Amino acid sequence: MTADNIVLTEHGRLNGIRHQDLLCFLGVPFAAPPVGNLRWKPPQPVTPWQGVRDARAFGLDAIQPVRGRTSRAPGQSEDCLYLNIWAPAEPVTDGWPVMIWSGGGSFTTGGGAFSEEEGAALARQGAVVVSFNYRLGVLGFLAHPALSAESPHGSSGNYGLLDHLAVLAWVRANIGQFGGNADNLTYVGASAGAAAGIAALASPLLTKAFDKAIFQSPGSYAPLSSLADAEDHGLQLGLDLEDLRALDAAELEARAASLASPSLTLTAARPMRPIVDGWVVPTQIDPASPDFPVIPLLAGSNEDEGRFFAKRMNVASADDYRGYLEKVFGATADAVAALYPVSSDRDVGSSFSRLFGDHSIELGLRRLLRAMADRRADVFRYVFDHRRNDGIPPTHADEGDFLFGTLEDVDGDDRQASEIMMRYWVNFAQTGDPNGAGLVEWPRFTTSEEAHLLLAATPRAGAKWRESQLASLQKLI
Repeated sequence: MTADNIVLTEHGRLNGIRHQDLLCFLGVPFAAPPVGNLRWKPPQPVTPWQGVRDARAFGLDAIQPVRGRTSRAPGQSEDCLYLNIWAPAEPVTDGWPVMIWSGGGSFTTGGGAFSEEEGAALARQGAVVVSFNYRLGVLGFLAHPALSAESPHGSSGNYGLLDHLAVLAWVRANIGQFGGNADNLTYVGASAGAAAGIAALASPLLTKAFDKAIFQSPGSYAPLSSLADAEDHGLQLGLDLEDLRALDAAELEARAASLASPSLTLTAARPMRPIVDGWVVPTQIDPASPDFPVIPLLAGSNEDEGRFFAKRMNVASADDYRGYLEKVFGATADAVAALYPVSSDRDVGSSFSRLFGDHSIELGLRRLLRAMADRRADVFRYVFDHRRNDGIPPTHADEGDFLFGTLEDVDGDDRQASEIMMRYWVNFAQTGDPNGAGLVEWPRFTTSEEAHLLLAATPRAGAKWRESQLASLQKLI
């Protein structure tokens, strides 16, 4: 890194921005634009450029619906494969730990330019922070027999995952030029981003995708659709690949949306998302398998995960709730109802929220944590339970603003919870252990004790989060 904000990468020189104690490089290409004949192809190498490339503005977002988050990108395009870097301006001897962020969005929304996921505050804690875009929805996850036929690997559908792998390879090769330690990469993913990280870790295409992982609300990461099932779904868009490649992206998105049906649970395989394609993801993902890498892991969930999803589901009355139980749980519906009881319509919101969160998020997380702990990984589990002024328990994705220090309308407790979270996360990225001076001791997770940290303005240790309820539900599914 040089004093005049110029950095040399393997593809050419970049000119970034100095913000006080940070250097920022925005809109950095990590792969060639996936347009024209490169639509639905693995990411291709960047064409090297001459001179100095301006890296002071975000690149275009991937094509996606607009759903509330504020993007600083100039627009949307299929030409979207860009990453962003926030790096401390002062170097350290061994290089700063590197944190690579992939946020949520159900593989249909997301990217590196959202203002809520600004990397500056986290970088100031002592890390190089990377965010990025990847292909979403039908452009990122279409499987189709014609695409599989033209692939030398006989696969299709995981283009968005391949974009993740391309980012990880780019960072490993180039981040040292930005002051980062290329041998100390921590993947930080939330929701869909966490699921993508689990798939990247399981993929044989990178020998070592990253060195440590932080998975926020990873939820249910299996089963994934088979290639054959995903191809059958893709065929509904059209038979002729040339015609599909010629379609406007907006028309493709509209067609794909017309085929989508609402998901009753996150535990079911869904199309237009990561699949078992036989190449990128060879088999169903199982962290208990000896082939799944063992690395330090920090993972957790929010106190009331399900409320986020419950607001989007049409389950408002006791009759709705009963119908949902019968559709999802079938013969065990009565037993599940006894675990999450509803005596009147007023009970539906809280019971459905707790059931959905346990079934779709907590059980999958519990399985991941136990599998990694059994395999002797260093594992740390959290439950984010910091309540803001409204006193409502945090739900899915509520911890994101705290991690990035981008809170609005904050009070002293909010700032303290955010500061503590950032310190834990950066400590883990540095050493594989979140503990450090001035912080409440965070106990390791083991399958016997199942210790966790209740993460708030005043953290405290706990054990066996919702264990009785989860164990009972596990027996019924």
